[in-house]
Amino acid sequence: ICSLRKWFAIPDGGVLYSGETLEADKIVEQKESVAQILEAMLLKYMFLHCGTECNEMYRKIFHILEQLPAKEVEEFHQYVYCYEEAANKIRLMQAANLTIGCSDDGFIDFRRWLISQGKEVYLSVLKNPDNIADLAFLVKDDFMDIPYFETLGYVGSTVYEKLMDKQQISNNIPNTIKDAVIEDIQ
Repeated sequence: ICSLRKWFAIPDGGVLYSGETLEADKIVEQKESVAQILEAMLLKYMFLHCGTECNEMYRKIFHILEQLPAKEVEEFHQYVYCYEEAANKIRLMQAANLTIGCSDDGFIDFRRWLISQGKEVYLSVLKNPDNIADLAFLVKDDFMDIPYFETLGYVGSTVYEKLMDKQQISNNIPNTIKDAVIEDIQ
């Protein structure tokens, strides 16, 4: 797969034509190759754009989840999502923006990072968003280490798709999981 415009002098909007017909099985092979390449690019992006601490944690979580039945992996993913949504509070977003500066997407990644810090830190910040400023381990050499963990939101679904031969996790989260998270944070 390549861009012909990089090899030939074809102007924008130009078209190349071939009299040869493409065989259907080659098109299917190409689609599978493209899917593999896109998956590899996503994994590379996640590895390069997440701090080494998050990368190590991602690998550990991935390894643990691989050992579990698909149903438990699905539940793990759903719990992460519910804890992430429980932290989707305007006051927390304002405090995070003032303290560490983050966009809308960055706030999602921050909430995932917050979950990864454990129950005590998560609940402390959830109950009083100003506690973000008290997290001394965020400051390194007078520069703020941006606390993002984007890949925590993907690890469960990635393992699930691997275990279930690319079948995706259902978006329907059972009320039992939602209720358990609500009870846990109160």
